[in-house]
Amino acid sequence: MRFISKVIVPLGILASSFVAPSFAEEEKGFYFKGGIGITDVSDVTATVNSSAVSIEIDSGVSFTAGVGYDFGNDVRTEIGYDKTTGDISKIAGSSSSADVDASNFSASVFKDFSGGDSKFTPYVGAGIGSTQIDVGTLTINGTSYTGSDSNATSYGLTLGTDYELNDSSTLFVEGNYKKIGDLTITGVEYTDISTLGVNAGIKVSF
Repeated sequence: MRFISKVIVPLGILASSFVAPSFAEEEKGFYFKGGIGITDVSDVTATVNSSAVSIEIDSGVSFTAGVGYDFGNDVRTEIGYDKTTGDISKIAGSSSSADVDASNFSASVFKDFSGGDSKFTPYVGAGIGSTQIDVGTLTINGTSYTGSDSNATSYGLTLGTDYELNDSSTLFVEGNYKKIGDLTITGVEYTDISTLGVNAGIKVSF
């Protein structure tokens, strides 16, 4: 319930911005963004035949890209793609190893907070997407499970800021939180999946 409230409240604020008057002097148009960062994956619970163990995943490099449209009133929509790579370090407290890749396609709405002569423009965003998680060969309780992949619905929240370089490009730094739904890969059910990351990059308007 707490996660649902964290998503609904920002969405309500963003939705209200569509009907609220705005006096921003931004220009409308499309933009492209690309960035790189680091993402930390929460400890994940893996369950096989009613036996549950905790899986620890090391932080990994993340890449992000997106195409969006700025409505010129401090509201933007964006279609994005991001990929995170990581490694399983422990299973049930014992050292282990397996590659983990998470690829995500999402649709998001952003609210900018522009104004004054500052080159900085803070923003918040919320989105929904589909995440594909690919897990390598995994060993639990002495039994190896062949790696495979599966998809789940994901929900994301973003907090960041732009820094204006010129009329058509900005640097951005943002933190993001993503909650990923439960999924099953080769007989192993994965639950309690979430990520917390930070990335930086450039956004170009055209």
